Amino acid sequence: MILKAVELFGFKSFGEKTRIEFREGVTAIVGPNGCGKSNIVDAIKWVLGEQSTKTLRTSSMEEVIFNGTEDRKPLNVAEVTLILSNNEGHLPLDFDEIAIRRRVYRSGESEYAINNAPVRLRDVKELFFDTGIGKSAYSIMEQGKIDQILSSRPEDRRQIFEEAAGITRYRQREVEANQKLLRTEENMVHVESVLREVEKRYHALKAQAEKVERYRALSEEIFQIEIKQSLLKYRRIEKALVRHRERLRERQEERSRLKEQIHRLNDSVEDSLDTMGSLEHDLARYQRELYGLEVKRHSLSSQMTLLSEQISEIEGKISTDRVREQHLRDRLLRIESSIVEKEKEYERILEERRHIQSQIQEWEESIAVSERQIIAFEQEIADSEGMIAELEREREHLHGELANLTEEIVKELDEGLKRSNFSAKERVTLSHALRESLDHLLARIRHRREILQDFKRLGNPDPPFEEWLEEMARTVEQARDLYAAYLATEPSFLEAFTAPEGIITKKRAIDNLLEDVTKKIQSSRERIAELQTRIREVRTRNEQRRKSLEDLRLTSTRIATQAEALRETVNALLRDKEETLSLINQIQKEVDLSNRRLDTVKASLHALEREQKALLQEEASCREKIVEIERNIKEKNFAISSHENEIKQKMGELSRLQEDVERLQVEVARYEEEIKALETYFKDQHGRTLREFLQMEVQENPGDLARVLAEKREERRRLGNVNFMAAEEFKDVKDRYEFLVSQLSDLNKAKENLTTVLQEIRRESRELFLATYEKIKVNFHQVFRRLFGGGRAELKLLDPSDPLESGIEIFAQPPGKKLEHIGLLSGGERSLTAVALLFAIYMVKPSPFCILDEIDAPLDENNIGRFVELLREFSERSQFIVITHNKKTITGADNLLGVTMEESGISKIVTIRLLGKEEPSYAEDIV
Repeated sequence: MILKAVELFGFKSFGEKTRIEFREGVTAIVGPNGCGKSNIVDAIKWVLGEQSTKTLRTSSMEEVIFNGTEDRKPLNVAEVTLILSNNEGHLPLDFDEIAIRRRVYRSGESEYAINNAPVRLRDVKELFFDTGIGKSAYSIMEQGKIDQILSSRPEDRRQIFEEAAGITRYRQREVEANQKLLRTEENMVHVESVLREVEKRYHALKAQAEKVERYRALSEEIFQIEIKQSLLKYRRIEKALVRHRERLRERQEERSRLKEQIHRLNDSVEDSLDTMGSLEHDLARYQRELYGLEVKRHSLSSQMTLLSEQISEIEGKISTDRVREQHLRDRLLRIESSIVEKEKEYERILEERRHIQSQIQEWEESIAVSERQIIAFEQEIADSEGMIAELEREREHLHGELANLTEEIVKELDEGLKRSNFSAKERVTLSHALRESLDHLLARIRHRREILQDFKRLGNPDPPFEEWLEEMARTVEQARDLYAAYLATEPSFLEAFTAPEGIITKKRAIDNLLEDVTKKIQSSRERIAELQTRIREVRTRNEQRRKSLEDLRLTSTRIATQAEALRETVNALLRDKEETLSLINQIQKEVDLSNRRLDTVKASLHALEREQKALLQEEASCREKIVEIERNIKEKNFAISSHENEIKQKMGELSRLQEDVERLQVEVARYEEEIKALETYFKDQHGRTLREFLQMEVQENPGDLARVLAEKREERRRLGNVNFMAAEEFKDVKDRYEFLVSQLSDLNKAKENLTTVLQEIRRESRELFLATYEKIKVNFHQVFRRLFGGGRAELKLLDPSDPLESGIEIFAQPPGKKLEHIGLLSGGERSLTAVALLFAIYMVKPSPFCILDEIDAPLDENNIGRFVELLREFSERSQFIVITHNKKTITGADNLLGVTMEESGISKIVTIRLLGKEEPSYAEDIV
């Protein structure tokens, strides 16, 4: 890889576009002081990314732009292009020729490009990593930089060693890895902060979700206990009912037998008491009727009591359901109010997002229009630059014609003057004599005018006009003769010069054409500057628009997220509303069902009351009849007292039996009603029939079940208000919590990986640096001895335990002196030591090209010879460009570039190829 050429335009003193071509071997750049030689070095450093204005010998970056001269206007742009040959593939680009360009405008904008593709400064620096090429690498050596390397702190000398060791890329990777590690740690802090907030909500919702699950589990346990209680109560009542039915059957059978006995007694009494038969018959009938009425009345009383209890129970349930319904309706009102508010907010956000989308579309259209405008401007600039190039060629052609014409004018003027025997002295003498004669004539005319005025004042006597006229005629003739002689001294060939087809006219025509061409070039350049300014303005506005567009897009995304969140909230409220309406409808159905049951029970109760009232009336009537019959029988039954006593005894037994039967009938009816009420209550409470669970085994006793039920209900009561939506919310928060935990784990792994990468980079850098350092150390000693003709030189690490951060000290011992610090050496010895260090590095890792800016200035003749010899030797490995005033160095060069200033303030390049070393005198003449 070699440096093929450098193209400069508007950089410092290079006001015109200049191309400097370099060849292999050693190229010497010569020229007088102040002609712009070092500006070439500054241009190369500048295009390689130099940002220090002090290093570029300016106070600001805009000062590198050509600032104009007395005859030239300043430029608005500076551009330098470095053209490299990459045939051997030293640079990681698939091109045989690579052009690196940097451009800066007076507005402060700066551009970099590689093969006309825009790039960043970082890309340019990374392209030359570990090649020895760079603004601060050892490929560019100046006198001031040598002093800086030799005089600076030992820690500051590491850079050229790192470049030679090829660890610059590793150092850059280490910096990037440290930056990534810092960003990773910042992300970890951010994720941990968010995780702490989410974790609080996670635990809170987890507790609520567990509370919901516990509430549901307790409700299920309570339901199971209530089933068991109901089953125990059902089975207890069923057993009692069976037992009482059996006893009723036995008493009814016993009553039937007793009635049969009484009937037989009555039959036997009938024979003797015919008259009493009908009375007894009536009495028995009324007694049976009375007994039946009493049994029926007791049964009705039991049924009425049971119905009253059912009414109270139903009314209590209706009241409870009404309270629940009111609470749900209040909740429904709050939900509907929230839905209205959220939907209004949702519509407002959608309207805002539509407005932002409209703004985004307007900005994008504006940017597109501006981009098309920039393309049009750039096309016009390209056309103008092409026209300027054509005009420049025309101007060069006219300059050539003007130079030839000027030479022809001078030649013809010399020949014409010789042919006409022109005498400038004689012409001057005649000119003075003519001027004196005319002055004398003018003075005499003025004198005669004064005399005429005097004659007028004296009364107009006749003046001597004839005498005066003759005198003036003689003076005029004398002046005419002098003028004729003066005209005779003028060369006749000048008329041909100034004729319309003469050479002077041609020159004036060319001058006019040059002026027109120059004006057109200036106009085109001003137009280009104007267009470039407009392009920068448009790009600046586009950048601002893009920033605004990005802000609008972020705002649109944020608003869309808010709208989605509001939509989800509204959907959740709608679901809650539907659930609430469903609960209200269910409660209303239950209330309606309870009201219908209440009406039915009340109707049954009223019917029983009416029936009871009728029974009481019948019983009273029957009792009155029985009393009347018994009184009649008592009156007439005296005679048959024995039979009556027996019948009475039987009737007493029958009465007790009848009471037992009636009591048992009431009990049986009561147990049947209890079973029916229990089944109805269970269905009302749980929506299922109790008979579904009749096959369930119940091992617990009622006391334990009652105690456990009370405990479960108390535990459920202590749970307080339960958020039944917590389970779904907890699921969402749980997903986010687990995602953040996963992210934090990934960041921890990334941190560990970056730490491992940093350790590996430092290990490899240490190995490469130490290996290169040892080679340079050996080479430095050898090259030093060769340049100084003896002596020794050493390199020393100040901190061998940490070579990557250690400073490097330089010790030198020229022949005949002690080993001492380089700061104690003379200027020439210091420069030669620096050259030895440079070539020692080149022996390890040569740079493709090297620029040496007057580093041979402090060297004497002997050292110059050694320096040139070493330079010639290393030119087989690298390309050397040497800025020098030394004749020996110039003589040792393969190519010669001269820098001149034919026009004040404008540097110009003259290229000379030195074909042999037998013409040193020619090189000396150029210097």
